[in-house]
Amino acid sequence: STTAISGDDVLGTDNNSIQVKTQYLAAPEVWVDDDYYNGGYNDGHIWGYDAFDDIQNGIDNVTDNGVVHVKAGVYSVFNIIDRNDLLIEGFNGAVPISRGHQIVWDMAAAQYIRVIILINNSKDIIITGFEFQGVDLSGRSVGVFFQLSSGFLVS
Repeated sequence: STTAISGDDVLGTDNNSIQVKTQYLAAPEVWVDDDYYNGGYNDGHIWGYDAFDDIQNGIDNVTDNGVVHVKAGVYSVFNIIDRNDLLIEGFNGAVPISRGHQIVWDMAAAQYIRVIILINNSKDIIITGFEFQGVDLSGRSVGVFFQLSSGFLVS
């Protein structure tokens, strides 16, 4: 972690105005559980560093070449953009459910489509052990949309 010190007069004598804030760097492994919360035990993980209650925050806070472990639960749609070598997995055989959909632009077809998960401009993304709900697969709708990306799904 890094510590930032700020205040009105950090080098002077006004010590009452100094604020110390701890900011964490991205973690190589994070855990997601829809029951985690700020101030909770969170299975011993640190809230906001390697413990999150939604998948998007886990992805946003893990390093490239990292792992996002997701416990069973119901989660919102998420995006993986400009990332490399990520594993997003159901933790210990849990089957997380990603539910809902979002509208994204399909560059190849030059039209909007409905997707649950967008993976864009990323390489070697692996998603394993998930159930996806919320997209009518008729017409231009897909569950997981790889655009300018590589990787695969494992059920």
